[in-house]
Amino acid sequence: MKRLRILLIASCWMGMLSTTWAQSQWSGAVDNDYFNAGNWSDGIPQDPEAIALVDGGSNLPVVLPASLETLEVGGIQLGVFDGPGHLVQNGGTIVIAADISGVESSVGDAAFDSASWTLNGNSTVLYDDPLGGNNAGFDTDGSGKDFDVGKSVPEESLGKLIMHGNSLFRISDDLKIADGTDGHGALRMDGNAVMTVGSGISASGTAIIDVLGNALLVTGNSADPGDSVNGRTNEGYLTLSSGGSHVSEVTVADSGRIYARTLQQRAGISTINVSGNGQFHVFDVFNFAEPNLGVATVTGSSGGPQRTSHLSENADGETYITLSDNASMSIDSDLEDSEWSGLSISGGNNRGATAAAGGITVIEVRDSASFVIQQDLNMTNGVGDLAESTLKVRGPDATVQINGNLRMAMDGFGDPALGTATLHAVITGSSHSTIVVGESAMIENGNLVVEFDGYTPRGGETYDILAASQIEGVNFSEVTLPALPDDRTWDVQVTDSLVRLMISGGLLGDFDGSGALDAADIDQLTGIALAGSNDSAFDLTSDGLVNGEDRTVWISQLRNTYLGDANLDGEFNSSDFVAVFTDGKFETGQPATWGQGDWNGDGVFGTSDFVAAFSDGGFEIGPKGAVSAVPEPHGVMALPLAVLLTWGLLRRRR
Repeated sequence: MKRLRILLIASCWMGMLSTTWAQSQWSGAVDNDYFNAGNWSDGIPQDPEAIALVDGGSNLPVVLPASLETLEVGGIQLGVFDGPGHLVQNGGTIVIAADISGVESSVGDAAFDSASWTLNGNSTVLYDDPLGGNNAGFDTDGSGKDFDVGKSVPEESLGKLIMHGNSLFRISDDLKIADGTDGHGALRMDGNAVMTVGSGISASGTAIIDVLGNALLVTGNSADPGDSVNGRTNEGYLTLSSGGSHVSEVTVADSGRIYARTLQQRAGISTINVSGNGQFHVFDVFNFAEPNLGVATVTGSSGGPQRTSHLSENADGETYITLSDNASMSIDSDLEDSEWSGLSISGGNNRGATAAAGGITVIEVRDSASFVIQQDLNMTNGVGDLAESTLKVRGPDATVQINGNLRMAMDGFGDPALGTATLHAVITGSSHSTIVVGESAMIENGNLVVEFDGYTPRGGETYDILAASQIEGVNFSEVTLPALPDDRTWDVQVTDSLVRLMISGGLLGDFDGSGALDAADIDQLTGIALAGSNDSAFDLTSDGLVNGEDRTVWISQLRNTYLGDANLDGEFNSSDFVAVFTDGKFETGQPATWGQGDWNGDGVFGTSDFVAAFSDGGFEIGPKGAVSAVPEPHGVMALPLAVLLTWGLLRRRR
């Protein structure tokens, strides 16, 4: 079978040889120098009708030197038949004249072995007339020749396009990664590398896209984002996993960026992970250099097809997007003649219709990441009963904003969809991020799921899960809440503009949920007051501030004791002195806790703490509840305070 496959491919190539271009195959007989004629079967490929074929041979990889100025060829094909093909470009500009030769270039095309093209330094590749010329502008794509990476490469091998440094790769039409069911391809970019594609990027088969460092990957303009004068564009799609057995993995990390005019996922399994300061934005890159929400709106190509953004179109489609750290993702897509705008997940197709069955989509926003949709978020608008979509928000610092409508489990006619749509809140503390909807939030067909991660509620917490200009529906179809300690209960409130969760009961001032008012609680309160964060969970006076007044309420009212009660036994006496002087923090300037003598809340243990404690008037008079006397004047405490400080100094000297 293997030999038959080779003969068939060779037969096709022999037929193609009747055209005007000439193929020269690498032998590597002398060294790895591209410009050594002794390494090629038919001379050095260096004109618009010459095809460089690297398919096995010695002295791989083929090397192009940093001193290269310009090399023009009709095509470069690495790893086509039955051997490896590796090329390292260390500089210069390669112009691939596919519009003249009529031949598509590739890295790994039906090969049985691996293939790679590595660009270093200031290397540049211009593929199929991507810039300038009389045809430059909207709806043009050179001669329409694709660039393939990892087409039909077996699993144990891989076709790789690797870009480092300040390398630049421009393609007028399509970049296809792992094209076909059997493809295995990877695009890896780092440094300040830039790739611009005019028509679209498809990741089929088993495809990997890594955009790291300060790299930029653009689809929708073959020049640069916003260069509508010199650019070429058509659909500007990034299509992931278009077949049932396909797997696509996209990673955007560090300060890497992906810009696309439309994002699509049809079938198979796709993951998108954006972390660090990574960015993933969908907008009209042909006319705008960077996202400009509300202005950089995709209106479609004047002569080409409309292409909406959608994820998990078919029943066998699965898409998982995770935004973490300070990552950001935005969708700005408002096309004509479409049933919806913005983003459709688990349903919808690239023509803006809702006839697809819909698969599974999970979008998770965590840490300080941002997810913004300029128009609508359509969650599960497919017609299949197994379609599922989830928007998961973790923690208090994430930003999720939908400037249009939020539609949960609704078909194209506004009726309940057969599948499910879920808002999933993962609560990690006393506050939580709010999903903000600029227009209507249609929740009555959707579900709400809440879970705690590393946090035990103390009682009294308030979580605004969703805020909208208008909420349609009196409640979610299903609400799933985690169990609470016995003395605490949930209260779900849905108003015309707000979904709010409140936890009632519990012990006021028990910030760690331990069931007791202890030193850990006063230390947490002190820390919040010193930080100046004004966390509402610690605002015991309900004045919007967290400061010394809240500490006074906790100590004197909730704990019913005095300043100076280091061991929190309800009394201020000599036993507390033993406790605070044991750790030796007195007048050292080192951070101190309540139990180490920080009674006035300044974070250290010093003379001022004794002044504050004796001013509170509770020294050696027993538990506070049994005392009705007015505290003694400040002068009466002078003698015990002086004695106490002397004792503390003596302990320090020891």
